[in-house]
Amino acid sequence: MLVLSNARLFLENLLKYGILVDANTSGFSIHKGPYNMPAACLVIVSNVFIVAALYTERRLSVGCFSERVGLLVHSINLSVTLCFPVAIVLMVKSMTPGTAVCVLISLQM
Repeated sequence: MLVLSNARLFLENLLKYGILVDANTSGFSIHKGPYNMPAACLVIVSNVFIVAALYTERRLSVGCFSERVGLLVHSINLSVTLCFPVAIVLMVKSMTPGTAVCVLISLQM
C-alpha cells in the first residue's frame, strides 16, 4: 500500500512539474573539461589509496616494514580513504547531492 501511494505521488509530481534534473549541472558533464568534473576526478583519484595499500602489503611481505609500521600505515590509509572523499564533496560547491551520493557509494564498495 505504501509503495502504491508513493508511486501515485511520484507520477503526479512528474506530470505536474516534469523532470527537473539538469544534466549539465550534475557533476558528470564531460564537455566542460576535466577540472569541472569533480565526481569523475574523485573516482579516478580513489585508485591512489588502492595502490598505497598494495605497496604497504608488498613491503610487509618482503620484511621492509615491521608489523607495527604496517598497522600504522594501513590505519592512516583507511582513515584518509574514508575522510578524503567526504571532505572533497563538502568543499566543492559544484557537486550536487545526487552525484555526491553516487560517488560516495561507489568509493565505499
